[in-house]
Amino acid sequence: MDVIGKEIPYVNRKWILGLLLILAACVCATGCSRDHYRIRADNDAYSRILEKSQCTPWAVPSDHSVYPAPDSRLYQPTCVNDPRLPSPSPQLYAYELPELPEHKASRFIPRQSSFEGKSNITPTGVGEPSSAPLGRPPKNEGQDKNDPTGEGLELTVAKVSYSKPPGAAADSAPNELQPATQTELLPKPKPDPNKSFEELLRSGLKKDQDSQKGQDSQTSSDSNEMADTAEQDNKDPDEDKEADEETQEVQANQVPLPRSYWETIPIECLSRMFEFKSVRDEYARSFGSPVKESQLDPSPRLALEDIISLTLLNSRELQTQKEALYRVALTLTLQRFAYQLKPSVGNNGSSAGYIHNRSGGEEVNTLGLPTNFQLEKMLYTGGDFIGRFANDVLLTFNGPQGFTADVGSELLFSFSQSLLQRDVQLESLTQAERDVVYAARDFTRFRKELFVQQASDYYSLIRQFRQIEIQCQNYFTLAREFNQRSVEIKYGMAARTQLDQVEQQVINGRQSILSSCTNLENALDSLKIRMGIPTEQPLNIDLSELDLLTLRDELAVNAELIERTRTRIRREINAESRSAFVVLGGVSQLAEQMVDSIHLREKLSDQPLDSTDLENRLLELRIEAADIDIAEDRSVLDQELADEAPDSTKVIQRRRDVSQELLRKVLWQIRRLDQTGKIDQEQDEDDQSIDGQQAGGKQQAGDEKGQSDQQDDSQSEEVTGWINLYEAFGDRLVDLEDSFLNAIFKEQSSAGSDVNEVQDAESRLIQAALTLQEDLQSFADQLDERLGRVAATDDAGFDERAIEFANELMRESERFRDGASGGLAPIEIAMDEAMMTALVQRFDLMNQRGFLADDWRQIKYAADDLKSILNLTASQSIRTRSGENQPFDFNFDDSTTRVGVSLDLPFNRRAQRNQFRASLFNYQRTLRNVMQLEDNIKLAIRRDLRSLKLNGQQYANDIAGAALASERVTGTELEVRSGFATSRDFLESQQAYVQAISGVASDHINYIVGRLQLFLDLESLTVGDNGFWEQLYDEQHQPMPQYQLPSYARPGYGRLHANLKYSKLINRMRCVPDGVSVINAPERDQALGDQGMIEQRQSLDSPLSAERASVQK
Repeated sequence: MDVIGKEIPYVNRKWILGLLLILAACVCATGCSRDHYRIRADNDAYSRILEKSQCTPWAVPSDHSVYPAPDSRLYQPTCVNDPRLPSPSPQLYAYELPELPEHKASRFIPRQSSFEGKSNITPTGVGEPSSAPLGRPPKNEGQDKNDPTGEGLELTVAKVSYSKPPGAAADSAPNELQPATQTELLPKPKPDPNKSFEELLRSGLKKDQDSQKGQDSQTSSDSNEMADTAEQDNKDPDEDKEADEETQEVQANQVPLPRSYWETIPIECLSRMFEFKSVRDEYARSFGSPVKESQLDPSPRLALEDIISLTLLNSRELQTQKEALYRVALTLTLQRFAYQLKPSVGNNGSSAGYIHNRSGGEEVNTLGLPTNFQLEKMLYTGGDFIGRFANDVLLTFNGPQGFTADVGSELLFSFSQSLLQRDVQLESLTQAERDVVYAARDFTRFRKELFVQQASDYYSLIRQFRQIEIQCQNYFTLAREFNQRSVEIKYGMAARTQLDQVEQQVINGRQSILSSCTNLENALDSLKIRMGIPTEQPLNIDLSELDLLTLRDELAVNAELIERTRTRIRREINAESRSAFVVLGGVSQLAEQMVDSIHLREKLSDQPLDSTDLENRLLELRIEAADIDIAEDRSVLDQELADEAPDSTKVIQRRRDVSQELLRKVLWQIRRLDQTGKIDQEQDEDDQSIDGQQAGGKQQAGDEKGQSDQQDDSQSEEVTGWINLYEAFGDRLVDLEDSFLNAIFKEQSSAGSDVNEVQDAESRLIQAALTLQEDLQSFADQLDERLGRVAATDDAGFDERAIEFANELMRESERFRDGASGGLAPIEIAMDEAMMTALVQRFDLMNQRGFLADDWRQIKYAADDLKSILNLTASQSIRTRSGENQPFDFNFDDSTTRVGVSLDLPFNRRAQRNQFRASLFNYQRTLRNVMQLEDNIKLAIRRDLRSLKLNGQQYANDIAGAALASERVTGTELEVRSGFATSRDFLESQQAYVQAISGVASDHINYIVGRLQLFLDLESLTVGDNGFWEQLYDEQHQPMPQYQLPSYARPGYGRLHANLKYSKLINRMRCVPDGVSVINAPERDQALGDQGMIEQRQSLDSPLSAERASVQK
């Protein structure tokens, strides 16, 4: 059937219209979903935040969100719109840290130094006097024989020799320091010719130590411990070869501590101590094997970047700040919504009322259906506009006229405007607009403060780690000193009081370690709280930056040692009675320090640096110093032989001394020859490579390579032969010393022995000493000939060579003097410039100025309330014709127009008067707050700069103190060994050294934290989206002075809404001039001591001042 064009019946249209109305009513009744409203609120709030912060320094991060990330502890895996309550049962170790990124060590490597590195370095280690091979400590080249204290030069290693009964070595504890006259050189097996010279010496040292352990363990009280150590050394030879080689190298330098010193420390404290290589090396010396993985802390190691990242992820305080900013933005969205044409709240809808009325026996049923729809809008003038549509439907059933319907509608338009108090109507939107700016500044400032706080906690933690390492080294030193005093007590060479003093310090040192470990754990837990992660979460700190800071400190101390040594050398050269031996000792010490400086710079720059030339010159200096020492010992021997009846005992001792010095010289000669062979080999390889390329033939290059290999084998065999001879001479010297001690002991214990027998024994010893001396002299002369060296024979020759060496190294050491700052770049901004910069840049001061303007506006509003209230109202009502039942047929014939003015005279304004007076007080109070904040900012800047200056000065003082304390500890230890000082002197020097190096570490870290605080107080610290300040590791980064309000801070009292129609009085706020910031620095007398102002006036003509002046313009 064709229905096109047919009209729909009226009844069907009614049903369709009814269904549509029912559907619309259902939709309006239920409203939109929660998700819809939440998303709309997010969009509005984020838009307002972005609008108020974009292109300003307080712009929020690009990924700003109030929703915690899925890997955050704050994340709740429930519906956002309808969250479930969490389980009340507590959970431990429930949070899993997200995967941490790897960080490049180059992020805080300092800038390139002036040193140029080469591709290879010879790691001989000759720069450390205590690492002399074969257990023989090198002689202190800087000590004058007539001055046992070594005053005027740094003392390095003592040459201690004293007599004791034979067999004393076997009666002493295996882990106690032994006198130098013990069997230091024991028979060695023939070295492997395939090993390098350093490997041969290291293996010899290891075997010396093992052999010594075996001898001592037979009779000492600690024999079981050392036997266990020897067994551990023999177990698992293939396990962790690199660590074992490192352990052997470490064990070669010092006598290990007994295990009992480790057993008294709790395991949890040991795991913190094992963070440091020096402690792990000490442990390896004691137990004969490296630290196991199970003994190390397996917790994740957090760098500062990781701490900041986890803080942004989990911080409860940061989340609260995000939500506070969000709430303020929501308030602004509501205030702006008031100025839009929108449906009114609570006046839109319809209702149905059924009435059953009985009157005089007649029943009348009515149904009322009133409907209202109202729109409203707030005007930019402060007025209100309202538009309302009202419809009233009244249906009457079974009335006198039967069923009747009465339908009427009305349109109402109303306008109201306050004429005298209109500004206060605009204040809600004005304040909401400004509050978002305040909140954005506060939020950005909070993120900066959060970074500084977490960075300060991080640096405080690594400082505590550094203190643990320092205290551990102090504990080990005191333990060794206690063992040494124990040995001396056995032979009556020290008083019991000295042993008790050292033992007390050992106990105190162990207590300091335990306290530091406990404080470190508490600090870690506090950091976890501020990061927002559970306190039971295992965490550790990445100490890469601590290693770097320690290297810088060591380089600074090294530079100070170099400078002190240079001063002593100059003083000795210019002395009237100059000693070539002392000059050479100082020059040798200078060379060692220069080699150490190169190695430190190599670690800092992560590039190879060549120290071969300096190491070679150091060996030459030691050979030269040995010649002087030999000459002096021979002079003493000749004086003894010149007597009519020379004392045979003294003759033997003097020849033994000469032999010891000759043996020492031989050691340096072999090392120098071995170095010469390596250098020649490298040069030959380079020449052969060049020749082979020029010849263009692989055969020639291969032949030359084979010849080079043969030369290498020949060189290795020759060095091996020299080492065998050196060891043989060492064995002969040990035999001579043992025979001499046995003879003395036998003579003292057998008073009635045969005189002829004693004389025969003395004659044999004299002859053996003479033969040994002559053989060593011959061997040393042969090695001198191989070196192409002619030894000096008189004082003039020694003096000439000493001055030549001194002048050469003094010139070269000039370039090693640039490490004293330790990376503490001074802040170049002047005091007044810094204060002015902070005053024009600080966000909180900008907000405080805005608060002042807010209170200033309140004065105007309170004053308006004192006036009469004059309001203007106007309305227009249009209705439909009565009785026609047409709800939309409006006619102006049925309309009402109203215009009115209301006036409330100010006859009673007591409450308003009080409010006005209070607003004046509020303004003055806020003005004082601005002044106080400005003064507090200036105070903070002044304190920051003074603290940084003080830290820099203290750092320099502590560097000098650490250098002096290092020399003092070494010198005092020598004096104690020689009997010129007591244990109390050593303990005082050791305590001073610990305090000095602790002060160096603390001052360095305090300087970094103080620099952070200064940049924060200047508002020159900018954190990125990752919450990190990128210039943290750039110690050369300087704050840029600012003299005028920046563009983002203008106008100074904030902005008013551009579209609102304020009164002239309020608009005066827009006309406040920004003015010109001026430093009205008065002339000060120099005697007042304001050095900062003096330096500022002196720097007015500097290039930096000119640059700042251009910036100011």
